[in-house]
Amino acid sequence: MSDAGESLEREVKYAVLSPCMPDHFLWESIGLHCESIGRIATAATYWDTRDLELFRAHASVRYRTHDGWTMKEAVAGEGPFIVRRELTFPGGPEAVPEAILDRLLQQGRTGTLEIVAQFETVRHVFQLASDAEPEIAELVLDEVTVPAHPIVQFAELEVEMRMSDAACEERIIQLLDSEGVLAREDRSKLTHVLGVL
Repeated sequence: MSDAGESLEREVKYAVLSPCMPDHFLWESIGLHCESIGRIATAATYWDTRDLELFRAHASVRYRTHDGWTMKEAVAGEGPFIVRRELTFPGGPEAVPEAILDRLLQQGRTGTLEIVAQFETVRHVFQLASDAEPEIAELVLDEVTVPAHPIVQFAELEVEMRMSDAACEERIIQLLDSEGVLAREDRSKLTHVLGVL
């Protein structure tokens, strides 16, 4: 486990109902500005037991081409935020790293992991800032396609706070909630894709 990185992921998700880009929203009305900081094309492969033991426990193991292996574990929610423990591990795409298997074993999970879902994502990354704070939140607009089902496409917006400011968080969420092209979403991308498959 010494090579694993660990952090808490705290985010709000929105389904994107029609094409949009977050930097076109009215951020100036709440004293913020939104800047595009890049675009990433990536492919994700999710591993689980045949009966989806991890998925049913609100956990996941994935390999993503742009950032490698990640394991997520559920943590109690916090208001509108979904909170998960995120652990990253080194290793190539061919097999689940032993460190992940060891962690699962310590949790009493002994099932054999196999590939349960694969999809591709184009990620549009934006940064929210104010004149006083250069990094308030990261917004990621994900455009997802499923190679096994080419007609299946969907988009979602993830908002991950980079600082703790309850009043600012509330203003951001209120603005996004008021956008007619968005709808609050509790499902993960994996949940969406497994529903298709």
